Amino acid sequence: MLKSVLFTACAVLALAQEPQLIAKLAAARANLTATALSDPLNDVALEAAAAAIANAELALSGAGAVGGSPDGVSRGTIPNIREAQVTAITRMTTDLMPLTRTLAVARSSLAEAARVRPQDDAAIKKHVEEIRIAELAVARARAAAFTKIQASPARLTPPQIEALVAMGGSFEGVRFTQPEPLRFSDHEGYVSLFDGVSLKGWDGNAKFWRVEGGAIVGESTPKNPSGNSYLVYRALEARDFTLKFEIKVEGTGGSGFQYRSKTGAPWLAGIPANVTANVGPVNLNWMMTGPQADFWPGAEHGCFQPSR
Repeated sequence: MLKSVLFTACAVLALAQEPQLIAKLAAARANLTATALSDPLNDVALEAAAAAIANAELALSGAGAVGGSPDGVSRGTIPNIREAQVTAITRMTTDLMPLTRTLAVARSSLAEAARVRPQDDAAIKKHVEEIRIAELAVARARAAAFTKIQASPARLTPPQIEALVAMGGSFEGVRFTQPEPLRFSDHEGYVSLFDGVSLKGWDGNAKFWRVEGGAIVGESTPKNPSGNSYLVYRALEARDFTLKFEIKVEGTGGSGFQYRSKTGAPWLAGIPANVTANVGPVNLNWMMTGPQADFWPGAEHGCFQPSR
């Protein structure tokens, strides 16, 4: 009877300790991820963080519970993430998968050993050591991959690193959530196409394009009709990109943005006689052919259509 009472008391104590031990293990795992993504990398701290996970796993197993794998629930999104960053983190996640699978097997083996009665302390310690080694291998590989990311154009900002740590250091097991809206005032990772005071780098007809009040202004009036008139940025050649800009359209006219377009192609659309009289023969260096996004407040137009 006394043995039964003692066993019940131990079981109750273990249940009471379990939430705290699980929280301690979760904190240890998060600390290892944060350490792996730190700059500069501290290998001594990495070893200590992996050892802390092993100690937390051992304590949890001793209480008759198991840590298991992360819950796989999304822990947020990375703010203002760019396509190049998504590609880089996805590649890192994929490259780490053989190591994370080894870690998952070690965790599963510990979970099975912790359920055996009577408890085999030697087996548990063996599996805990396997977890420590596997955690350290993942952390070191993650650190090496992340160092390459930070030395590339896909470099993450401190808030993005913080979000990645909260996600477990990879996209594995993280469910999709809608990204945050782009913040126009955030220029991290962007290259400005406009210096705010001149049309440096831009090419267009000065009869219609100017800089005014820190903005690029294009204006067509009955006395100075422009017809199709484009302002072309020639200072760089873009590949994959994210563009952020503000646009204001007044009156009954419209404007738009050409992307992945080219100049110099034959212009097939008709040009009104009053425009030709105002600007002369068509200048193909200022005429763009390709996809466009239209902004016409006073009329309905296709949002994306080729221009010719």
